[in-house]
Amino acid sequence: MQEPKSKYIGHITVSNGEAITIAKGITEFLKENEQELSNLTVIGCDGANVNTGVNRGVTRRFEMKCGRPLQWAVCLLHARTSVKAFAADFGWCDECS
Repeated sequence: MQEPKSKYIGHITVSNGEAITIAKGITEFLKENEQELSNLTVIGCDGANVNTGVNRGVTRRFEMKCGRPLQWAVCLLHARTSVKAFAADFGWCDECS
């Protein structure tokens, strides 16, 4: 599957799950594939803190590297589970526990 007019260029595997390592790995991959950061407008990721941390997450690191804000496309696939668990914890949803 791909978005209209998009092209899959590959994927990477990094040595650990730290934001700095992930950001460096992606940056190196983009350079190796002749992709300019100046063309980057959107970062897509899951909602893990390592990706979305407002100070040192992967997306924030790319914003700092680019010197401008980027669009954050954060997957909400697991958001429903979190809301249900939150509601159950406070007794707001009898069917959620």
